[in-house]
Amino acid sequence: MSIANPRWALAGNALAGAWRVAAWAAAKDGTSFTDRHAAATMTFKRATRLSADAGPEPVKKGRTVTVTGSLTRQDWATWTAKPYAGRPVTLQFRKWKTSTWTTVKTGKSSASGVVKLTTPAKADGHFRLVYAADATSAGYTSVADYVDVR
Repeated sequence: MSIANPRWALAGNALAGAWRVAAWAAAKDGTSFTDRHAAATMTFKRATRLSADAGPEPVKKGRTVTVTGSLTRQDWATWTAKPYAGRPVTLQFRKWKTSTWTTVKTGKSSASGVVKLTTPAKADGHFRLVYAADATSAGYTSVADYVDVR
């Protein structure tokens, strides 16, 4: 049996996590085959989203940059995104014209999924927020937001 609409198959949040799967095949002549030894583990994770907005823009060197965002997670029971509370989030910075991201601060999402982290403005560059995956939810990295430091 194939699952044409996975939305119906994953109709509850408790279904997220590791599943043990195996293949079963049926031939036209009615014979079938199951190989339990070839079973594998598959993980189904709920989607997350994380936004980021850094400001003020521009900012004077040494002043505070505030990065705000919203962390949400897909609710498989209602098929809507809901706030993901109390989750660890990392603030990262990449200096202008470089490729290396550096962690500058960590924090947690509020009860309403809001993330608000601050750091001193040191140089022109990009800020982003990162949520690492957990056992039932996928990780997510926000789009980077550039801040001009003067």
